[in-house]
Amino acid sequence: MAYVRVVSALRERDRRLARRLIAWGPPWLRRVGAALEGAAEHTRLWWAAAATLAVAGGWRGRRAAAAGVAAMAAAEVLSNGVAKPVCERRRPPREWVPPENLRDRPASSSFPSGHTAAAVAFSGAVALVWPAVGAVCGAAGVLVGAQRLHSGAHYPADVAVGGALGLVPRQPRFARQGAASGACSRRAGRKSSSMDRTCLGFRPVRRGCVPGAVGAVRGFQNTPWPGWPWCGPRRGSFGEECCFVAYGYSGG
Repeated sequence: MAYVRVVSALRERDRRLARRLIAWGPPWLRRVGAALEGAAEHTRLWWAAAATLAVAGGWRGRRAAAAGVAAMAAAEVLSNGVAKPVCERRRPPREWVPPENLRDRPASSSFPSGHTAAAVAFSGAVALVWPAVGAVCGAAGVLVGAQRLHSGAHYPADVAVGGALGLVPRQPRFARQGAASGACSRRAGRKSSSMDRTCLGFRPVRRGCVPGAVGAVRGFQNTPWPGWPWCGPRRGSFGEECCFVAYGYSGG
């Protein structure tokens, strides 16, 4: 019985806080919130962010975009595909909400907030690869969560649990590898080092030795992501040979 009383008290506090948040704020704040809601609907905001990163962010942006989209998709499955059907909850009463916010309010379960789960998952995955951009996405995600409360679409507990679900998806390997590459590049200190190549996702894919003078095999240095050859007397024969390690991209 004590458990039932605690749950009932928490639910009542959740309802009171939701009613205050819905009623709070000047009229212009609702107009801004409506624009933000339209951008975040169907994760359009995060798809636009991913496209921008992929086009303008170079290799790091493409890796961040891929990590963000993968984490967001996993969070969407958890929140909308698993949690909502299991935990049915009515949305805040219609009499609490201004009429303009009722037009596009979904009829699905209020618990948890899928918008917040997607925002947290995308921002968290991007931050692993590109912390500065992840911070910007995180700020936008906070605004999305606040808007879901202010518009009367969710209770505070819905948004809190949605944010927690956004942290659940295990970050893809290319996100973790991208996070390590930035620190590893700084430690390496120069882009031409083999340490930096390895951190960027490049691995030794071809090793070999070529007979000939030192100058003849220096051309290997001009191939994509080459290793520096080392030269010396040819084993078991006369002359010299130069050995090399060619690096290739191993993918994310």
